[in-house]
Amino acid sequence: MFGVRKLGIENHNWKGEEGIHYDRLIFVKTIKKRDNYTCQLCGKNGKCKTLHAHHIDFNNKNHNLLNGITLCCPCHNSIKKNRKENIIKLTKIVRDKYDFD
Repeated sequence: MFGVRKLGIENHNWKGEEGIHYDRLIFVKTIKKRDNYTCQLCGKNGKCKTLHAHHIDFNNKNHNLLNGITLCCPCHNSIKKNRKENIIKLTKIVRDKYDFD
């Protein structure tokens, strides 16, 4: 049924019997909050609809938090060119800022 959000095993993002469920909406909210609602390329900020939580590797099913970065609409559009270069660039930004391993 349209508009009904399925949770847990009913959701298409369900990741196994352990109950691990990666929800795209949670990913988006977590990435934006982690990045303080600020584009990590140009510095534009604010809780506006023009901010996107981008999957660095362009895989919309990879909700690892180190695969996410907040970008404003113009920056998000600009990184779609030269994907390989931008994957490296964005990965470095996120890992330098958040990877504590």
